[in-house]
Amino acid sequence: MNKKFIAALLLAIAVLALTFGLAACRDDPRGDGDSAVPHSITVDAADDVVAFASATSATAGTKITVTVRPPTWKIAAFVTGSGVQCEKDAAASTETESVFAFTMPDHDVALTVETTDSGVSVNEDNGMTWVFAPPQIAPSEFSTGKATFEVDFGDDFLANTDNNGHLINVEITSTNQDVIPAEAIDGADRIGDSAYTAGATFTVDLTKISLGSTTLIFEDTQGHRTITRYVKVVESGTVNPGNIIHTTLAVKFDFDKDDLALTEDVDPEKLVVQVSVNDTDWVDGTDPACGAEEYTQSRFLLSDAGPKTFALPYIEGHRYLVNVSLFTYTNNYETDNYPEFSQVYGNTLYLYDYVAGAGNSIRKDGDGRAWLNIANATSTVTLTVNVR
Repeated sequence: MNKKFIAALLLAIAVLALTFGLAACRDDPRGDGDSAVPHSITVDAADDVVAFASATSATAGTKITVTVRPPTWKIAAFVTGSGVQCEKDAAASTETESVFAFTMPDHDVALTVETTDSGVSVNEDNGMTWVFAPPQIAPSEFSTGKATFEVDFGDDFLANTDNNGHLINVEITSTNQDVIPAEAIDGADRIGDSAYTAGATFTVDLTKISLGSTTLIFEDTQGHRTITRYVKVVESGTVNPGNIIHTTLAVKFDFDKDDLALTEDVDPEKLVVQVSVNDTDWVDGTDPACGAEEYTQSRFLLSDAGPKTFALPYIEGHRYLVNVSLFTYTNNYETDNYPEFSQVYGNTLYLYDYVAGAGNSIRKDGDGRAWLNIANATSTVTLTVNVR
């Protein structure tokens, strides 16, 4: 064979080998013979949400799962980012965690977990509970319009306050700033005057809120405890106060006019006992058609021997303050539509601190105030009035 021909053939073979080798290097940047290049995977979520991928890097075509464990008051709605289509795996998900899956593309992936409110409230965490937290409130045009929330700390008391008198170990946040913004929430105030407080209250300014829903998060940062309340802001006049118990209150006088200290200008036959019941947890904007009242008041002639009763629409879960006082009238109580009353001082009427019939009771606090507790909605609540 011609030597020149053989040399030319060997040269051609070498060129072809070099060409294929260069092509292989372009397909395999690492030069190790593997064309599959792994790309990084990152997952970002809110501080109170646990989220992680099944791998921190993967090659194109690999199936990746993302596990999301939100707190009770949140739901994992989406996992998005980097053009990736994440689908929820219902079979792999549970009540406490959601699993999303996607196929790894040929580039790095940075994902973000998006959550929505679950509509579920957390009422207790290691002894910390809501005392009162309305599930519905309404905007107000009045500067005095406030909604008050109260928390009990259980056995773990708090003490330290800031320059405004608010507890520094408490954080209160709203998940939807368009509904209840941060500036509408006043900080947590201690209850009582002692150095340590077993509970706290905070208010929401009703002039700064908008229609919609949000979750208020109350966190004891010292004790690492969190409770939440899912709150709906509805139109004023449409707030649903909850379950209303229609009960009857009977008033029993355990004294007579001879037990009173009266001045000469007071006619004993014109003495009137006034009973007032105040719903201290009343929510402004409550539907007037529901039949509940913020204040219920009745007056009874002391000389009247007949039954003394009045109806009370009692909202379950609300606290009712009851007080009694003594009045007299200067015109004709029987015939005038608007009798002229004036309070008779020097005589203190009070309610007995005991069972008010069939499980119902009157409870006194440290200030001597009387609180009504209705445990039996079908019975008549008896309020026994005495004098001292």
